[in-house]
Amino acid sequence: MNPKSMERLFARFEAFRDKDPIGLLYAIWRSDIEPLSPAELPTTYKAFENQQPTFRFSPAKELNGLLIIRGDDPTVKRLMMATCKAASKELHDELCRCGFEPDAGIVEINWLWALIEAAGKGCLGCEGFVDGKAFYHSKIADLTVDEATILDDSLGWSMADFVPRKFMQFENIVESSISFIEYLKKELETPTPHSLPKRQQIDELLRGLYENDPTFCLKESLKIIAQRLNLQSEDTVSDCPFYEFYLKERRDTYTLQTKAQQQAASS
Repeated sequence: MNPKSMERLFARFEAFRDKDPIGLLYAIWRSDIEPLSPAELPTTYKAFENQQPTFRFSPAKELNGLLIIRGDDPTVKRLMMATCKAASKELHDELCRCGFEPDAGIVEINWLWALIEAAGKGCLGCEGFVDGKAFYHSKIADLTVDEATILDDSLGWSMADFVPRKFMQFENIVESSISFIEYLKKELETPTPHSLPKRQQIDELLRGLYENDPTFCLKESLKIIAQRLNLQSEDTVSDCPFYEFYLKERRDTYTLQTKAQQQAASS
Protein backbone atom coordinates (compact mmCIF):
# COMPACT_ATOMS: atom_id res chain seq x y z
CA MET A 1 0.00 0.00 0.00
CA ASN A 2 1.18 3.53 -0.79
CA PRO A 3 -0.09 5.58 2.18
CA LYS A 4 1.41 8.83 0.89
CA SER A 5 -0.52 8.59 -2.38
CA MET A 6 -3.71 7.77 -0.49
CA GLU A 7 -3.27 10.72 1.86
CA ARG A 8 -2.45 13.05 -1.01
CA LEU A 9 -5.47 11.98 -3.07
CA PHE A 10 -7.73 12.05 -0.01
CA ALA A 11 -6.70 15.68 0.53
CA ARG A 12 -7.25 16.53 -3.15
CA PHE A 13 -10.79 15.18 -3.04
CA GLU A 14 -11.46 16.89 0.29
CA ALA A 15 -10.57 20.24 -1.29
CA PHE A 16 -13.77 20.00 -3.36
CA ARG A 17 -16.03 19.67 -0.33
CA ASP A 18 -16.74 23.40 -0.22
CA LYS A 19 -17.86 23.36 -3.87
CA ASP A 20 -21.27 22.47 -5.28
CA PRO A 21 -21.89 18.70 -5.59
CA ILE A 22 -20.57 17.00 -8.72
CA GLY A 23 -23.00 14.29 -9.77
CA LEU A 24 -22.50 11.32 -12.04
CA LEU A 25 -24.96 9.34 -14.15
CA TYR A 26 -24.03 5.90 -15.45
CA ALA A 27 -26.14 4.12 -18.05
CA ILE A 28 -25.42 0.63 -19.33
CA TRP A 29 -27.13 -1.44 -22.03
CA ARG A 30 -26.60 -4.45 -24.26
CA SER A 31 -24.70 -3.67 -27.43
CA ASP A 32 -27.49 -5.17 -29.55
CA ILE A 33 -30.02 -2.43 -28.69
CA GLU A 34 -30.24 1.19 -29.78
CA PRO A 35 -27.54 3.46 -28.28
CA LEU A 36 -28.59 6.00 -25.69
CA SER A 37 -28.44 9.65 -26.70
CA PRO A 38 -27.38 12.01 -23.86
CA ALA A 39 -30.05 14.41 -25.17
CA GLU A 40 -32.86 11.87 -24.66
CA LEU A 41 -32.58 10.89 -21.02
CA PRO A 42 -35.60 9.89 -18.92
CA THR A 43 -37.21 12.78 -17.06
CA THR A 44 -35.64 11.57 -13.81
CA TYR A 45 -32.20 12.41 -15.21
CA LYS A 46 -32.93 15.60 -17.21
CA ALA A 47 -30.42 17.50 -15.05
CA PHE A 48 -27.68 15.53 -16.83
CA GLU A 49 -28.68 16.62 -20.34
CA ASN A 50 -26.24 18.90 -22.18
CA GLN A 51 -23.61 18.32 -19.50
CA GLN A 52 -19.92 17.90 -20.22
CA PRO A 53 -17.80 15.87 -20.01
CA THR A 54 -19.64 12.84 -21.39
CA PHE A 55 -17.84 9.54 -21.96
CA ARG A 56 -18.86 6.50 -23.99
CA PHE A 57 -17.10 3.20 -23.35
CA SER A 58 -17.59 -0.55 -23.39
CA PRO A 59 -17.41 -2.09 -19.88
CA ALA A 60 -17.60 -5.59 -21.40
CA LYS A 61 -17.72 -7.18 -24.83
CA GLU A 62 -21.53 -7.37 -24.85
CA LEU A 63 -22.18 -4.00 -23.24
CA ASN A 64 -22.07 -0.28 -23.95
CA GLY A 65 -21.88 2.38 -21.28
CA LEU A 66 -22.31 6.12 -20.91
CA LEU A 67 -20.97 8.37 -18.15
CA ILE A 68 -22.14 11.96 -17.70
CA ILE A 69 -20.63 14.36 -15.14
CA ARG A 70 -23.05 16.96 -13.77
CA GLY A 71 -21.99 20.29 -12.30
CA ASP A 72 -22.45 24.03 -12.80
CA ASP A 73 -18.79 25.07 -12.82
CA PRO A 74 -16.77 23.72 -15.79
CA THR A 75 -13.48 24.64 -14.12
CA VAL A 76 -14.33 22.64 -11.00
CA LYS A 77 -15.36 19.67 -13.14
CA ARG A 78 -12.10 19.87 -15.10
CA LEU A 79 -10.06 19.87 -11.88
CA MET A 80 -12.15 16.99 -10.51
CA MET A 81 -11.48 14.91 -13.63
CA ALA A 82 -7.75 15.62 -13.24
CA THR A 83 -7.96 14.29 -9.67
CA CYS A 84 -9.85 11.18 -10.84
CA LYS A 85 -7.18 10.62 -13.49
CA ALA A 86 -4.46 10.87 -10.83
CA ALA A 87 -6.33 8.40 -8.61
CA SER A 88 -6.64 5.96 -11.54
CA LYS A 89 -2.88 6.00 -12.01
CA GLU A 90 -1.54 6.29 -8.47
CA LEU A 91 -3.92 3.76 -6.88
CA HIS A 92 -4.02 1.25 -9.75
CA ASP A 93 -2.20 -1.46 -7.79
CA GLU A 94 -4.32 -0.86 -4.69
CA LEU A 95 -7.51 -1.14 -6.73
CA CYS A 96 -6.38 -4.44 -8.24
CA ARG A 97 -5.38 -5.86 -4.86
CA CYS A 98 -8.88 -5.11 -3.56
CA GLY A 99 -10.55 -6.87 -6.49
CA PHE A 100 -11.17 -3.86 -8.74
CA GLU A 101 -9.53 -3.94 -12.15
CA PRO A 102 -10.89 -0.86 -13.92
CA ASP A 103 -9.96 -0.68 -17.59
CA ALA A 104 -12.52 1.46 -19.37
CA GLY A 105 -10.02 2.29 -22.10
CA ILE A 106 -10.05 5.94 -20.98
CA VAL A 107 -7.69 6.64 -18.11
CA GLU A 108 -9.72 9.64 -16.93
CA ILE A 109 -12.70 7.45 -16.06
CA ASN A 110 -11.01 4.35 -14.64
CA TRP A 111 -11.46 5.76 -11.14
CA LEU A 112 -15.15 6.44 -11.82
CA TRP A 113 -15.60 2.91 -13.21
CA ALA A 114 -14.04 1.54 -10.01
CA LEU A 115 -16.47 3.71 -7.99
CA ILE A 116 -19.37 2.18 -9.92
CA GLU A 117 -18.15 -1.35 -9.20
CA ALA A 118 -17.63 -0.49 -5.53
CA ALA A 119 -21.15 0.95 -5.24
CA GLY A 120 -22.57 -2.14 -6.92
CA LYS A 121 -20.88 -4.30 -4.29
CA GLY A 122 -22.16 -2.10 -1.45
CA CYS A 123 -18.68 -0.91 -0.42
CA LEU A 124 -19.50 2.82 -0.26
CA GLY A 125 -22.39 2.81 2.19
CA CYS A 126 -24.57 5.90 1.95
CA GLU A 127 -22.19 7.40 -0.64
CA GLY A 128 -23.07 4.70 -3.18
CA PHE A 129 -25.81 4.88 -5.79
CA VAL A 130 -28.73 7.22 -5.18
CA ASP A 131 -31.38 5.06 -3.43
CA GLY A 132 -28.82 2.24 -3.55
CA LYS A 133 -30.28 0.79 -6.73
CA ALA A 134 -30.21 0.56 -10.50
CA PHE A 135 -33.28 1.74 -12.42
CA TYR A 136 -34.91 0.80 -15.74
CA HIS A 137 -36.84 3.06 -18.14
CA SER A 138 -40.42 2.09 -18.96
CA LYS A 139 -41.33 1.62 -22.64
CA ILE A 140 -44.86 2.92 -22.09
CA ALA A 141 -44.60 5.85 -19.67
CA ASP A 142 -41.72 8.11 -18.69
CA LEU A 143 -40.96 6.14 -15.53
CA THR A 144 -37.75 4.81 -14.04
CA VAL A 145 -38.32 1.83 -11.77
CA ASP A 146 -35.92 -0.32 -9.78
CA GLU A 147 -35.48 -3.99 -10.61
CA ALA A 148 -36.99 -5.34 -7.36
CA THR A 149 -40.22 -3.43 -8.03
CA ILE A 150 -40.40 -4.73 -11.61
CA LEU A 151 -40.02 -8.31 -10.43
CA ASP A 152 -42.75 -7.93 -7.78
CA ASP A 153 -45.45 -10.21 -9.20
CA SER A 154 -48.21 -8.38 -7.33
CA LEU A 155 -47.68 -5.21 -9.40
CA GLY A 156 -48.24 -6.88 -12.75
CA TRP A 157 -45.06 -5.61 -14.43
CA SER A 158 -42.39 -7.63 -16.20
CA MET A 159 -38.96 -6.88 -17.65
CA ALA A 160 -40.61 -6.86 -21.09
CA ASP A 161 -42.27 -3.53 -20.14
CA PHE A 162 -38.91 -1.83 -19.70
CA VAL A 163 -36.00 -0.89 -21.94
CA PRO A 164 -33.06 -3.25 -21.21
CA ARG A 165 -30.94 -0.35 -20.02
CA LYS A 166 -29.87 0.42 -16.46
CA PHE A 167 -29.33 3.83 -14.88
CA MET A 168 -27.24 4.40 -11.76
CA GLN A 169 -26.54 7.78 -10.20
CA PHE A 170 -24.08 9.27 -7.71
CA GLU A 171 -25.18 12.41 -5.91
CA ASN A 172 -21.63 13.65 -5.34
CA ILE A 173 -18.53 11.83 -6.59
CA VAL A 174 -16.40 13.85 -4.17
CA GLU A 175 -17.96 12.16 -1.13
CA SER A 176 -18.10 8.82 -2.94
CA SER A 177 -14.38 9.04 -3.74
CA ILE A 178 -13.49 9.90 -0.15
CA SER A 179 -15.51 6.92 1.09
CA PHE A 180 -13.84 4.71 -1.50
CA ILE A 181 -10.33 5.70 -0.40
CA GLU A 182 -11.29 4.96 3.20
CA TYR A 183 -12.64 1.57 2.11
CA LEU A 184 -9.47 0.73 0.15
CA LYS A 185 -7.27 1.70 3.08
CA LYS A 186 -9.25 -0.49 5.48
CA GLU A 187 -9.22 -3.45 3.08
CA LEU A 188 -5.47 -3.20 2.48
CA GLU A 189 -4.77 -3.05 6.20
CA THR A 190 -6.77 -6.26 6.77
CA PRO A 191 -4.88 -9.42 5.76
CA THR A 192 -6.90 -11.75 3.52
CA PRO A 193 -6.98 -15.44 4.53
CA HIS A 194 -6.76 -16.67 0.95
CA SER A 195 -6.56 -15.28 -2.56
CA LEU A 196 -9.40 -15.65 -5.03
CA PRO A 197 -9.09 -15.76 -8.82
CA LYS A 198 -9.02 -12.31 -10.37
CA ARG A 199 -12.43 -10.94 -11.32
CA GLN A 200 -11.33 -10.58 -14.92
CA GLN A 201 -10.49 -14.28 -15.06
CA ILE A 202 -13.86 -15.19 -13.54
CA ASP A 203 -15.52 -12.91 -16.06
CA GLU A 204 -13.88 -14.81 -18.92
CA LEU A 205 -14.75 -18.20 -17.38
CA LEU A 206 -18.41 -17.27 -16.97
CA ARG A 207 -18.62 -15.71 -20.43
CA GLY A 208 -17.10 -18.84 -21.97
CA LEU A 209 -19.54 -21.08 -20.11
CA TYR A 210 -22.49 -18.96 -21.26
CA GLU A 211 -21.34 -19.06 -24.89
CA ASN A 212 -20.96 -22.86 -24.75
CA ASP A 213 -24.04 -23.67 -22.66
CA PRO A 214 -26.41 -20.67 -22.36
CA THR A 215 -29.37 -22.71 -21.04
CA PHE A 216 -27.27 -24.03 -18.15
CA CYS A 217 -26.29 -20.47 -17.16
CA LEU A 218 -29.88 -19.26 -17.38
CA LYS A 219 -31.60 -21.99 -15.36
CA GLU A 220 -29.08 -23.33 -12.82
CA SER A 221 -28.39 -21.76 -9.41
CA LEU A 222 -25.29 -19.65 -8.84
CA LYS A 223 -24.02 -22.37 -6.50
CA ILE A 224 -24.16 -24.95 -9.30
CA ILE A 225 -22.54 -22.53 -11.76
CA ALA A 226 -19.71 -21.83 -9.28
CA GLN A 227 -19.14 -25.56 -8.85
CA ARG A 228 -19.02 -26.01 -12.64
CA LEU A 229 -16.33 -23.31 -12.83
CA ASN A 230 -14.39 -24.75 -9.84
CA LEU A 231 -14.89 -21.55 -7.84
CA GLN A 232 -14.97 -21.39 -4.05
CA SER A 233 -18.18 -19.42 -3.68
CA GLU A 234 -21.26 -18.34 -5.61
CA ASP A 235 -20.42 -14.77 -4.54
CA THR A 236 -17.44 -14.81 -6.90
CA VAL A 237 -19.91 -15.38 -9.75
CA SER A 238 -22.41 -12.68 -8.72
CA ASP A 239 -19.62 -10.12 -8.19
CA CYS A 240 -18.16 -10.28 -11.70
CA PRO A 241 -19.25 -7.60 -14.22
CA PHE A 242 -20.45 -10.09 -16.86
CA TYR A 243 -22.98 -11.49 -14.40
CA GLU A 244 -23.95 -8.21 -12.75
CA PHE A 245 -24.48 -6.20 -15.92
CA TYR A 246 -25.43 -8.84 -18.50
CA LEU A 247 -26.25 -12.37 -17.36
CA LYS A 248 -28.39 -11.43 -14.33
CA GLU A 249 -30.89 -9.58 -16.48
CA ARG A 250 -31.15 -12.51 -18.88
CA ARG A 251 -31.59 -14.96 -15.99
CA ASP A 252 -34.41 -12.82 -14.55
CA THR A 253 -36.13 -12.68 -17.94
CA TYR A 254 -35.74 -16.46 -18.37
CA THR A 255 -37.30 -17.06 -14.93
CA LEU A 256 -40.28 -14.82 -15.71
CA GLN A 257 -40.83 -16.47 -19.09
CA THR A 258 -40.63 -19.94 -17.55
CA LYS A 259 -43.20 -18.95 -14.89
CA ALA A 260 -45.56 -17.58 -17.54
CA GLN A 261 -45.26 -20.78 -19.61
CA GLN A 262 -45.95 -22.95 -16.57
CA GLN A 263 -49.01 -20.88 -15.63
CA ALA A 264 -50.33 -21.04 -19.19
CA ALA A 265 -49.85 -24.81 -19.29
CA SER A 266 -51.70 -25.33 -15.98
CA SER A 267 -54.67 -23.10 -16.84
